[in-house]
Amino acid sequence: QAAFDAFQRATSPADMHVAVTQYPFMIEQGFIQAIEAVIQEQVRSKHKPAFQQRLAWLRAIAKP
Repeated sequence: QAAFDAFQRATSPADMHVAVTQYPFMIEQGFIQAIEAVIQEQVRSKHKPAFQQRLAWLRAIAKP
């Protein structure tokens, strides 16, 4: 839950880097898939672009 909260609070790529530093497992495929599912199933349409931007930042960090 704390990692998801950090994901939600990120407002820039730098913020996402800080979150990943605190919660390194965020870049694991299982966490990214869980975030994708939450966005698809629980996030309202008007908020999806912001969540998808955060997910893009996370994916960029996760790439080797």
